[in-house]
Amino acid sequence: MARRHRNDPRPGDEDFVPITDAERRAHADALSRSHIGHDCAEQAASLCQAGEYYAILGEHA
Repeated sequence: MARRHRNDPRPGDEDFVPITDAERRAHADALSRSHIGHDCAEQAASLCQAGEYYAILGEHA
């Protein structure tokens, strides 16, 4: 599924659904960087979701 429109969700966006491994990695990277420096619930949720995508990719470290 190609993302062709400027308004399509991008990696890190809440409604982005990664399809390929490259998209999963980009999404996980974006999620892990979001809310850096903040001790907030959103950062914790983003890191948990990023961890799930890294696990799908087999990147457990």
